Amino acid sequence: MSSFSQRPSLVIVAVVAVSCFLLLQQALTNYSATPQAPAVDPTPAIAALSERVSAVLAATQSTNEVCSSLTNTTGRAELIDSYLYLMEQTVMDAIYNWGKYLEDGSEWPKSKAFTMQGRRRLRNLRDAIEHAIKLDIPGDIIETGVWRGGAMMFAQSILVAYGQTATRNVYLCDSWTGIPPVNATEFPKDKVHEGSDKFPW
Repeated sequence: MSSFSQRPSLVIVAVVAVSCFLLLQQALTNYSATPQAPAVDPTPAIAALSERVSAVLAATQSTNEVCSSLTNTTGRAELIDSYLYLMEQTVMDAIYNWGKYLEDGSEWPKSKAFTMQGRRRLRNLRDAIEHAIKLDIPGDIIETGVWRGGAMMFAQSILVAYGQTATRNVYLCDSWTGIPPVNATEFPKDKVHEGSDKFPW
């Protein structure tokens, strides 16, 4: 089976998922109407959403069957690359946004990205996880210091792509209160972080 023949399944999943999102957004908009607005019967929207969710599940099952039936190593690799590229773009919010920060993570994200890491750092994370998988190195994945969780969303996607979710866990650790107060007098190297301890993370 050629890699070209697998792409329609991914396209179907993406298109139906976007349709579900837009329909749900419309339903939520209707619900957020002011008290003076006439009541909206949610039944048609819920029924349509249910129908689309069923379509997404069917398309996902179809994609999983394609993945599991692939005996062509090149085809499997291309499918994994396509999936992980989409996830990479998603956590960086790079599908509709562009900028140097997306490549090297050198600037604060100018959008509602899930990660401050740029593409190079995310790909380094992917390389490290794939290396552990290929060499059958046991262990879980932990991030100590979390912003919005995008890096670990990507890490979990890698585990999903390689069928590792049953044997590996992903952990996110943080104070969830920002960084400790900066004391550049006692710790001169902390001077570069001055002001960061007052940032509303």
